[in-house]
Formats: sequence, C-alpha cells, structure tokens
Amino acid sequence: MNHSFWKLSIVVGCAVVLILLAPYTTAQIDPAKNWLQGRYDALNTGFSPTTLPSKPRLLWKFSGTSPEGATLHPDSGSAIYNGVLFTSADKNPSHVEGNSQSDFYAFNALTGQVLWTYFPNQLGAKHDGLVAVDVDRGLVLYPSHDGCIRALDKDTGSLAWKFQACDNTLYPCDLDGGVTVANGRAYYVSKFYLHALDPDRTNPTELWKFYRGDTTKGIATKPAVSGGRVFFGGYQKFWAIDEQSGQMVWERPASLTDFTYGFNIPHVQNNVVYALASQAGTTKTIATAMNVANGSAVWEKTLTLNFAVKSSIGYGKWFIGFTVGDTNGGLLALDLATGKELWRFQKVGSRKVGRVNSGPAVANNKVVFGSTDNYVYMLDQQTGKLLWSYNTGEPIHAAVSVADGRIYVGSNKTYWVFGP
Repeated sequence: MNHSFWKLSIVVGCAVVLILLAPYTTAQIDPAKNWLQGRYDALNTGFSPTTLPSKPRLLWKFSGTSPEGATLHPDSGSAIYNGVLFTSADKNPSHVEGNSQSDFYAFNALTGQVLWTYFPNQLGAKHDGLVAVDVDRGLVLYPSHDGCIRALDKDTGSLAWKFQACDNTLYPCDLDGGVTVANGRAYYVSKFYLHALDPDRTNPTELWKFYRGDTTKGIATKPAVSGGRVFFGGYQKFWAIDEQSGQMVWERPASLTDFTYGFNIPHVQNNVVYALASQAGTTKTIATAMNVANGSAVWEKTLTLNFAVKSSIGYGKWFIGFTVGDTNGGLLALDLATGKELWRFQKVGSRKVGRVNSGPAVANNKVVFGSTDNYVYMLDQQTGKLLWSYNTGEPIHAAVSVADGRIYVGSNKTYWVFGP
C-alpha cells in the first residue's frame, strides 16, 4: 500500500472535518453583497464596496396589509445577508397611540418573495430602528418600543429570545435606535443605559450596562464599536466606554446647552469619531470630530440647520441629511479632515427638496437617500450633482441599504428595491 496516499488521505480528511466543525464567521462574507447592520458595519459608516447602476430601475416592491386589514408602514433600516432582506413594517389597527406593532419580514432580496414573517403579538412592539444580523449565531436582532430586544432565527423567523432592556409600563422606552453587533457582542441604548449583551441563542446574558443619566432627550442612536471601545451619545454628553469592562474611558460635553448627541448615530474612521448634536426647535446643529483616544476635538463647527439626524461617511466626506423649516431639507457634504462644507444639495431646478430623515447609503462614488418629498435621490459623491431620482409617491423616513448592486428603501406604505 502506498503510505504517501494514506498520509494525504488523513490530511485531507482532517481538513474536511475541521471545515465542517468550524463556525461560520464574518471572514467568509462578501462585503459587497451584504449589508449586515442598519448602517452597514459596527463603525456605522453607511459605506459599501458594492457597485451601483447609474440609472437604477425598479426591480420589485412590496405593499401589504396586516391580517386585521391595517396598512403596513416599512420604516426601518434593513439588513441584507446571503440574498435575504430582513426588515419590518409597522401597523396600528386601532390607530391608538401605543397600539402599534411591527411585523418582521424576510424577503428573497432578488425577487421579493416573502420567505417568512414574524408577528410579536404584543402592543407597543413597534420597530422603526436599525436591524443587525449576527452571522455567527444565525440571528436577526432588532429593538422595539416595548423596551425589548428580539432575536429571530434568520432562516425560520422563529423567536430565539426576547430581552427586556426597558420597562415601558413605567416610562416610554422608544428603542428606535439600533443594535450594533461587534466582537461576539450586541450593543444597544435604552432609556437609561448602554447595554452590552452576549446574544447566545439559548442563554443571552447581559455582560454590563453603563448608566447614562435619567435626562435622556433623544435616544434614537446606534453605538459605534472600534478599537476596544463603544462610542455613543446622549443628552448633552458623548461617551467612550471600554468594551470589556463597561467603564467610562472619557466623556465630552456638548458645547451648547440643552443639545443632545443622542438623535444621530456616531461614525468612526481613522481614529476619529464623528457625531452630531441637535436640539429640536433651533436652527443649529453641532458637528464634532473627536479623537478616539481622549475625546478632544479634532475640529468642531456649528451648522445653521434646523435638524440633522441622519448621516454617513465615505470618500473622505461626512454626508449629512438635514431639515430646514417644517417641510424642506437636503444633504450636505463636509470634509472629514477639516469640517469644511464641500457641497449642499437642496433643490432640483426650482423645486425644494423635502426633509431628509433617511440615513444615506454611500457606494460606488454615489450617495443614495430618501426624503419626505417622496423621492429617492442618487447624487455624485464628489460634486453633489443629481444623477437619478425616483418618485415613490410616499414620504420616506427609512434608512437606505445597498448590497449586490441593489438599493433597498421603505417609504410610508411600500418597500422598494432598485437595481440594474
């Protein structure tokens, strides 16, 4: 018998066993074909390496009603993994405040076929935040206004677990930010705390929580995780927390009184964290670039904007959606290194752009976002020039996701997918 043959067979056999036993990790994911978190990654960049067509066409759309006959409102930031789109649609059959719930959907991302639906069957279980896929555990995580984080099996939609982060019988929880998955953990912000969770499928455990005070105006935030630290903002303060211990590394106060860093999600790039502080009813927004090591300002400027609560970064720019007055708004680009305004998009001909509450997606030298004027817009990232737009006929608040050359966005009553 050929001994070399047997040695080779043993080596190959062992390799096969190791491959079969090895957990599926994020290293095997094609970054251009997936959008695993509400703002793409744990850094909240909103930037994808996918290509996008210059003139997208409508591929499919979904407009549904609940079993009770209530119109569904797709208003969340979606995730895409392995050709499956994960998103939710809000409904309120009785049209009574607090009675909203959200059905959660998995679609075939290419065809729009519904693969499964999860119905929480609990008043107040409304989700309009950002979704995250935990690939290693095969879970889809999302927060809702009943104070719970839910984990669904990504293949079946069955509820793996529900974690009560906030008691909505005592006070409004409004968990409409998003879950950040990083380094085997899940991070999210409740009314009073930043939570770190081990999202084990059978035994989820809270590892630590950081108390951020009881004055928490503006909690719709998704933490950013980088370099062993968790970055997030709240009322009048921005924090860096040690990822392992939950201890505060530094905090930075807002430079204007009564402003909150909690409305917008922070972004991290090249050892700088970027965050916006706003105050409802004012014409000012603070844009701050902070050193991740100590929170010192790399630069800071006050923008003359009523409200700026959705943004992304890429190509050396900070793309910020904003509002002006009650009905208008647009998108502006700041230089990441200096804060200098590079361009501003707020008109199409003589028509003013509506308010931009939709988180922009950045890819292939383009920026894509939705507006309350019913349009999805695609701009050239370098110049701010309009490349393409589509009138959905419905206001858009949901964050945009892009993956595998396609654009995913929810309007008031319809989910839309555009592509080549």
